[in-house]
Amino acid sequence: MNQLEAYWQNLKPNEQLLLKCAAVIFTLFIIVMLIIRPLNNKIEKAEKTLQQQQELAQFVKQSAAKINGSGQGKRAVSGSLSQIINVSSRRAQISISKMQPKDETLRLTIESVEFNKLLIWLESLVEESGLTISAIDINRGAEPGMVSISRLVVEK
Repeated sequence: MNQLEAYWQNLKPNEQLLLKCAAVIFTLFIIVMLIIRPLNNKIEKAEKTLQQQQELAQFVKQSAAKINGSGQGKRAVSGSLSQIINVSSRRAQISISKMQPKDETLRLTIESVEFNKLLIWLESLVEESGLTISAIDINRGAEPGMVSISRLVVEK
């Protein structure tokens, strides 16, 4: 430590000033690179994720409004509720995990389905089969674009 102090004392005042400025610049560089830059990257990523989630929420709202509002010109399809669901799900290539009838409703569970395929199927249930979707719980799937339905309540 004494050698460092002796070295410092032997430097000219201009050299000492230059080293002090270099130390300040180096400290600022470290702060920017280790703190500010990673924070900015995380903020940008969070903003991008937020925008994607808002776009998805808007799409879901529009789709739900379309499904709910499109029931005006319903066609009634003959057959039991479970038959209608089985036929239409097979046609849409959607695998239903569980089906529980209760009174005039049918509660469905779907393990994994492509989100766009699900929306098309739900629209066909309402438009073509004249069914009403009274409740739905959609969960994000493990893969992008995939969802699982923990509860879908359909009624005639």
